Amino acid sequence: MLGLGTAVTPLRGVPAVAEQARINLETVKPALTALGYTAAEQADIAERYTAKAIQDHKDSVAFLQTQGRVALDSLVDPSARLSVKDGLKAAGFDVADSGLSGVIAALQGLEGAAVGGTLGFAAMGEALTTINAALSDGVISGDQYSTLLGSITAAWNQSQAVAGARRSGRIAFETALDPAWRADTDTLLTEAGLTAGAIDALRGSFTSVADGARTGTLSAGQLRTAYDGLEAQLDAGAITTDAFTAAVGLLTDAWSESARTARALASYQTDVTARMLTAVGNARGAGLATLDAQQANELAEAQANGYDTSRLLLVQAAERARQAFDLAQTDLLEAYDRQIEAQQIVAAGGSGSSRNGGRPGAVSDNSEKKKGPGNSRPFPQSDDRCLREGLVGDQRKGVADARQGLDMLGHETADVVVLSEIALHQKIVLAGDGMHLRHRFNLLDRLVGDQIGLSQLALDHDEDGLHGLSPPGSARRIPRPSPPPGEAGPSAA
Repeated sequence: MLGLGTAVTPLRGVPAVAEQARINLETVKPALTALGYTAAEQADIAERYTAKAIQDHKDSVAFLQTQGRVALDSLVDPSARLSVKDGLKAAGFDVADSGLSGVIAALQGLEGAAVGGTLGFAAMGEALTTINAALSDGVISGDQYSTLLGSITAAWNQSQAVAGARRSGRIAFETALDPAWRADTDTLLTEAGLTAGAIDALRGSFTSVADGARTGTLSAGQLRTAYDGLEAQLDAGAITTDAFTAAVGLLTDAWSESARTARALASYQTDVTARMLTAVGNARGAGLATLDAQQANELAEAQANGYDTSRLLLVQAAERARQAFDLAQTDLLEAYDRQIEAQQIVAAGGSGSSRNGGRPGAVSDNSEKKKGPGNSRPFPQSDDRCLREGLVGDQRKGVADARQGLDMLGHETADVVVLSEIALHQKIVLAGDGMHLRHRFNLLDRLVGDQIGLSQLALDHDEDGLHGLSPPGSARRIPRPSPPPGEAGPSAA
């Protein structure tokens, strides 16, 4: 067809490599002959050359297959990576060269430490010394030297990432178990990116800051001392700007933590104090202690935000004065209430149980005395009990007794016991010659008092004095209960 011969299938794979090796040998064969190589020697050279070409082809194919496998495995296994030798081979190194054995061993040590997050500067220094020697011996080129330096820095970055992840995980775990847990100073500074030398120089000041933050007692002086030391490390070139910024963040976080801890401690102490004052009945002191704590927190927050607190201080002072007045007034009113309640208890049960046979609500006076000499109106004897009316009793001196003298042992002014009456806020006990407003509500007297009858001899008519139903001038006598066995009754006068 058009003078062309039969189509030839192109060689591929190992046959193509072997054919290429034969072509190359044919090219150099005249030179070998000129150099005096015999036919047998030339055949041996051709055989070894062809075998090496085929082996290199197979190794190249195997390496490409390894790269593909690692690429797929890394999708599900982050630890999948090329070995050090494969990595160097991919970078064009002849890993069969014995001069690279020391470099390969150094890089393998770096990789192992990086995986565990424990790579230090000492190991990196040793690896750098090894590759410097390989460069001096001519085992590697300048470009290969740069590639190896990149491998060292990559190992360092990997180690830092692993160590940082482990520190962060531990901090999160320990904090979840114990909110008060804090990492030690070395861990915090390492997390910030500081090296061992800088950590040694700053350990003391940063430990003092951390302790103050935990107890809420961190002072500005402690914070400035730590910052000055950190700035000195930056000036000396011992730390990077990123590490400096991260360490400054540790200081500001410590200051904020100290403020939070101090507020929490003050709140706790205030709560305990207020509860103690309340427990001993000092409600006013408890209220003022709580208000003082609230105002202190409010003032501290305003000062932290940079606000002008002059008006706030005035407002707080006015609030405290008002609170103190209200609490004092409450205490006073409660004292009045307790006094009235105690008098009611005495009238209803306390004194009534001893002088009125335990009848609730009975009110008596101290006019239960023996009949005085010359008295026209009889008095109860010591063994009798008279049912009293209330504030105005039957047994008292009246107009009819104006000409009769008093018996010093038999007559005395009646006790006044106030029960309960509707008041218009101001509690004025037995005020004289005032405006009578409360008598409009004395319904009890109108229900149980005397009926209106014929006029009687009197100087004043008290409508609302809880008069009894007994006839005028008389009293119902009730025998005194017999004393219990073994007790002597009251002696007769």
